[in-house]
Amino acid sequence: MTPSAAPARDGYSRRGLAHMAITALAAPFLAGLTNREAGVPLGVDTASFRDLRKPGGDAVNAVIEALVSAGARECELHSDLVEPLYGMPDMQRHMRTAMGKQMARRDLRNWRTRTPLSHFESLRQRFAQAGIAVTAYNYSIDRSFSDEEIDRGFKMAKALGARMMTASMPLDVARRVAPAADRQQMIVAITSRCRPAETTEIATPADIDSALKLSRYFRIGADIGRLTSDNLDAVDFIGRRHAEIASVHLKDCRRDAGGTVPWGQGDTPIREALQLLKREGWAIPAFVDYEYEATGGAVQEIQRCLAFAKRALESR
Repeated sequence: MTPSAAPARDGYSRRGLAHMAITALAAPFLAGLTNREAGVPLGVDTASFRDLRKPGGDAVNAVIEALVSAGARECELHSDLVEPLYGMPDMQRHMRTAMGKQMARRDLRNWRTRTPLSHFESLRQRFAQAGIAVTAYNYSIDRSFSDEEIDRGFKMAKALGARMMTASMPLDVARRVAPAADRQQMIVAITSRCRPAETTEIATPADIDSALKLSRYFRIGADIGRLTSDNLDAVDFIGRRHAEIASVHLKDCRRDAGGTVPWGQGDTPIREALQLLKREGWAIPAFVDYEYEATGGAVQEIQRCLAFAKRALESR
């Protein structure tokens, strides 16, 4: 039995006790956020601004402007919007598909391992000056990552001021990440995804259970849209497993492997999930995750989603 699975004498698991301790420590910080609606920390997943990523540099300034315009004051910051976009647009086609990709991967690894942590501290200041807290740093790890890159992700997250790292990853990679999480003593919210047949990415509840056993710092990043798409009851899932959940992603999906749709047009119980968090007083950050197609653009749609979420929390 792992340390996180051993029961405590009062009936709580050690994982549950650790979660409560972390929540208690985070409460003063969370209380200062302008988007802490009805006791629920409400923010934006910056993957919603994926189109802002351009070759030749990072998208930090554009992301900050978009968050401010959308009225967000808390975010889950995705690493690919912080990192340079490496590529070989001028190389011959066969070089782009083979050697070019290999060179780009090498350049990205070098950037991750050699960029001073002071760079990420300065990014934290830029977000803070705009009134935005970086609550989580998304650093999804695949098999190409070196151990140094994995360890570096935690250090980047801490320099950015994040309370947790979020990631999707295969189970065998999670086994490599677990020792780093233990060393760095930082929460990793594992985001489950719909798993294509050709990959081994953590996706099912059974996968999640296997991953959580690897480190007492591993938690669940609960995507209520994805749970709905997989025909699971998102509200029941949060209710049963809240002590293991570090973050919630908000999107609207249809059942039976349906895709994302504008909020209110799908089957995801967004209101009910937010009401549950509010009613029980669980200070679990909830991030708007914009994926559906719309003509208004990301900023306008996120404004609508945030307004939807606030109305849901205000209602009884």
